[in-house]
Amino acid sequence: MSLLYPLYALAALGVAAPILFHLFQRKPQGQREFSSLLFLTPTPPKVTNRSRISDLLLLLCRALILLLLAIAFARPFVRSASLMDVEAPSRSVVLLVDTSASMRRDGVWEETQAKIKNVIDDLRAVDEVSLVSFDRQPAVTMSFEAWQEFSEGERIDWVRQQAEALEPTWEKTDLATALTYASDLLLQQQADEQDSQTSRPLQIVLFSDLQEGSDLVGLQSYRWPSEIDVDLRSAIPENRSNASVQWLPADSAEQDVQRIRVLVRNESESNEAQLELNWQDEATPTFTTHVPPGQTRVVRLKQPANAYELTLTGDQQSFDNTAYFPLSKPDEEELWHIGPDVENRESLLFYLLKSPMDTRQRNVKVQTVSQPTALATVSPDKVPLVIVEEPFSNSAENLKRYVSTGGRLLLVLTSDKEKQTAMEPFIGELLDLQGISISEVETNESDYAMLSEVDFANPLLQPFADPRFSDFTKIRFWKHRSLTSSSEDPWKVVARFDDDTPALVEKQIEQGTVWIMASGWQPEESQLALSTKFVPLLHGFYGELTESVSDFVRYEVGDAIPIRESDEPTMVLTPSEESIAIEKGVTAFTDTNNPGIYEIQQGGQSYKVAVNLAKEESRTSTLLPGRLEQLGVSLGEKRTVVATEMEQRQMRNKELEGRQKFWRWGVLGALCFVVGETLLTRRSGAGALPETAPAAA
Repeated sequence: MSLLYPLYALAALGVAAPILFHLFQRKPQGQREFSSLLFLTPTPPKVTNRSRISDLLLLLCRALILLLLAIAFARPFVRSASLMDVEAPSRSVVLLVDTSASMRRDGVWEETQAKIKNVIDDLRAVDEVSLVSFDRQPAVTMSFEAWQEFSEGERIDWVRQQAEALEPTWEKTDLATALTYASDLLLQQQADEQDSQTSRPLQIVLFSDLQEGSDLVGLQSYRWPSEIDVDLRSAIPENRSNASVQWLPADSAEQDVQRIRVLVRNESESNEAQLELNWQDEATPTFTTHVPPGQTRVVRLKQPANAYELTLTGDQQSFDNTAYFPLSKPDEEELWHIGPDVENRESLLFYLLKSPMDTRQRNVKVQTVSQPTALATVSPDKVPLVIVEEPFSNSAENLKRYVSTGGRLLLVLTSDKEKQTAMEPFIGELLDLQGISISEVETNESDYAMLSEVDFANPLLQPFADPRFSDFTKIRFWKHRSLTSSSEDPWKVVARFDDDTPALVEKQIEQGTVWIMASGWQPEESQLALSTKFVPLLHGFYGELTESVSDFVRYEVGDAIPIRESDEPTMVLTPSEESIAIEKGVTAFTDTNNPGIYEIQQGGQSYKVAVNLAKEESRTSTLLPGRLEQLGVSLGEKRTVVATEMEQRQMRNKELEGRQKFWRWGVLGALCFVVGETLLTRRSGAGALPETAPAAA
């Protein structure tokens, strides 16, 4: 005999109540005075050491009533011997382990390993288990198929060894991709089950620090399967304080190209506000900044000549306290101007010389070419841009060769009639066009032209597509020319004036580009040189605007570094001083597994690239589980084998008890004894009190 709810059996202790009731000595409830006893001395009642229980049959009935009710509430049943053993069903489980850079915080990885060990200890050989680690991308450390290949006695030990071998990487966290990948693994495993009648519980056990910088975008378009639960085993460090330093793109308004910008971020859970920035060059003084918790500061620093590593001190979590900057000698390049060597405010050359073209990637020297023989050897590698105001005679062939090999050529039409006459056959020969005609557009002294159609899809003007920079109507053109050709579709119009004449046209010649401007930028002809758009536009002609404004390309851990084409042997020196040979024809180096400086060596030349930690990894505030539930993820705790078996056994006991229903007999017996107790009470008068009692004498 077993009890479904054994705690109710404690109510059987209530049988003591009738016994105490029968032993209870009741005092007289009333007194009546007799006149003949008024003058006698009262005698107290005699107290005895032991009371005698009377009405044993009545006492037995009352005790049995309480005992039967207690047994009825405890729900007794008889358990069959064949149903004594209960085994929890086998499960399909994916152990999903976060190995991103934020897991390097003090104590996080140790706590994660302890939680993984506890879950693995609860696994059984009959379960189906897969171990998946993830950072930017998920990686299967042990698949369901590999689990089945091991014998039942080796499976648990093997997955334990694989979990212990995991280590945090330096890459960012893509939690959405990891969860959807694990979900698809479970669904595929369920579909591959040969026994369709066997339904295994599906569950993902996620081991992560759940930092706020985790990428969750992929979950917005993913429909989470209702049959899969995610058990969160988060590892939260005792010290949640964290600050970080990050490299920012250069400010286009910054005139000092040796200065760099860094962002110092202090998380809201931090307990430090006074931070210091130190270059690895010990001769450079420390820069101190105050950043309250939950705020950021942009700091401009001058980079020392031989320093490429900036370290943040004052923070107790050091994994994101270093920023790396490229350290290489800028390329020496030239911008050629073919035209009058006049440097007054009414000349094109004056504004070219005043425009800042240098970056940390390159030093640009503006040079006026006076000898046409120099064009015979001009190379796009040394001279990326040539501006022609007045062409040399018989120079079209040399400049065409220059453009065909990747050069950039800008032709500026002026109001000088002689220059216009020289420019017409030059353009025709250069672009292989017929009937080139240049004429001055007549305008009044008080009138001006504006740009009305600008092709922001063109790579030259695409950086201005943002609504904040797309307004060209404030640039007035006092003079401009009309450029026509009898050839069909001679060029592509990049911008037009409001009188529908082309303002800027473009023509591709093999690997290079030729532009023709119908007006100059000096104040005599337009306001272009005095506008904020002139320098960015000039950078666009010289090279892509993004290259000069962003200063250097920012690479994060895991990004591919482009490799320049070269016939020379290529080697990559990693931050750990490992030399990796690059095979010929390989266009990118992908093993950027650590932050630091990577040096690409080709023949006798080399260039360096800085690879930094992803900025999202520094957002270490804890992500609330409710955020995952908002995205549809079903959360549920993974039950242990013991708890599952107890639950299964309890369900089986309920089923047996529901069939047998012995509690009804207990209730029926209790009712019978209630009737008997009532009859015995009436018959014996037990418990009735006398109306009066004589006074004690």
